[in-house]
Amino acid sequence: MDVTTVARSSPGAAVWPAAEACPVDLGERRRDGVDHVPAEVLADAVSGAVAVTDVAGRIRFANRCLAELLGVPAELMAGRPLGTWLRPTASADSDAALDAAAVAGRRADGTEFPADLVLTPVHVAGVDLVVATVRDRTDRQRVADAQREVRELTEQLRRAQKIGALGRLAGGVAHDFNNLLQVIGGYADALGADPIDQATRRRLLRTIRGATDRAASLTRQLLAFGRRQVLVPEVVDLNLTVRSMERMMSRVIGEHIQFVNVLAPDLAAVTVDPGQIEQVLLNLVLNARDAMPGGGLLELATANVRRAVAWSTPSLPVTVPDGAWVLVTVRDTGTGMDAETAAQAFEPFFTTKDATHGSGLGLSMVYGIVKQSGGYTWIDSTPGAGTTVHVLLPALAAAAPAAARREDRARATPPATPRGGILLVEDDPEVRALFSTFLRQAGHDVIEAADGSAAIEAFTARHADIDVLVTDVVMPNTGGPVLAATLRARNPRLKVIFVSGYAEQLELTPGGPGDLAYLQKPVTRLALLRQVAVLLTPGAESAPPPN
Repeated sequence: MDVTTVARSSPGAAVWPAAEACPVDLGERRRDGVDHVPAEVLADAVSGAVAVTDVAGRIRFANRCLAELLGVPAELMAGRPLGTWLRPTASADSDAALDAAAVAGRRADGTEFPADLVLTPVHVAGVDLVVATVRDRTDRQRVADAQREVRELTEQLRRAQKIGALGRLAGGVAHDFNNLLQVIGGYADALGADPIDQATRRRLLRTIRGATDRAASLTRQLLAFGRRQVLVPEVVDLNLTVRSMERMMSRVIGEHIQFVNVLAPDLAAVTVDPGQIEQVLLNLVLNARDAMPGGGLLELATANVRRAVAWSTPSLPVTVPDGAWVLVTVRDTGTGMDAETAAQAFEPFFTTKDATHGSGLGLSMVYGIVKQSGGYTWIDSTPGAGTTVHVLLPALAAAAPAAARREDRARATPPATPRGGILLVEDDPEVRALFSTFLRQAGHDVIEAADGSAAIEAFTARHADIDVLVTDVVMPNTGGPVLAATLRARNPRLKVIFVSGYAEQLELTPGGPGDLAYLQKPVTRLALLRQVAVLLTPGAESAPPPN
């Protein structure tokens, strides 16, 4: 075979001209008397198929792997051209970017196979030789097919697990909401039945209000899991948060569990939604409590973490970027979990508890809030040896301010304010009528609009009478954020309250304008009126109050 073409198609490969072989004793002894390791021994130790030829392409020797690949004893190949078993293919010159030339191999039984041939020139004891490496492309294809099959099976498993999680989510939501709807609908029927006294009426209304609050809490947990709730982050010292919650945590875990805080004295500040991070800590503590029905030790610790390079752990397979972080760990000495259970712990409605002990949304909510805050969370657990949940949040260089906390400001009763003109934009007519009733009862002048286009028309006609825009976020025609930007371009002093069940398109950043606020549905009468009062009060700081 003339393999000059093959050699030229392989960058850096040798070219075999028509020349006589140069005899060389590859097993010769060095002049200093030290044994020289025979090249045949080295070649046989190589896992690939290798032959050493002269520059004319005649085989000096072939290793065991090549002999097995071709089905020809190595001693029978010596002295014969390598082209006896390898020939160029049509694709040999077609892809100069390849590091190996494409050839066709022919075995002793006459069967052919695709192969790659790499020719490397060497110079040994003054003699020019060529090392020919042959790779069976069929084997490589089998490996590629196996890898592709593994990827496909992994994707199928991931989809099946996702469908299973969504099935548990749907079933859990249906179960919990059906119970809540039963309470609300049943007591509403009771209110509309025979005449009842005022005390009974108030009791039934309180029950309906409580069921509504539980439904709102369930919705917030679902939004946290889906990372679609609006967070209003602030600079927070987590040590202060833990200390402020310590008394409440001690009460909820009970006297049979020893509660210990191990707080880093120089803890860096983080940017989080204060109310949501409190929910994270409370859920972790409650989860640890439930793992120790017979008592034990619950430790909540904070620490600074700084890594110069990206890193991961077996329990956290994703890569965490380098930099400064704040780590919160909640450790219990309870029953622990095996690896399979721990891997599912953050899935919605997955729980090892019975139906009377939670819905299984606690840890999934923790995961959603932490992920949305730019952090990571993972679990280390061993059956019988307890569980540790880690929460990692990006650290700030500056310390947290000692200002009053957002919740304290929000809960404070706002000062009396003058009545204002409200442009109320809501596409749901029942919700619009309810909010309009709340606002009118408080003495505000309300202009209603069913969508963004109608709101723009109303603003054009009565812009001088409008002080505050109360708008849904997701609406037909024009959404809330676009509507607010359009109207504020005409009147920069216009105050805006966004109201929505979820608002993934809405971003409120810390330090933003004090005349923008957000309320999450369901919104109570008090929350809506309080936020309007805050915005209408000159110099007042806007903050989204609790519902």
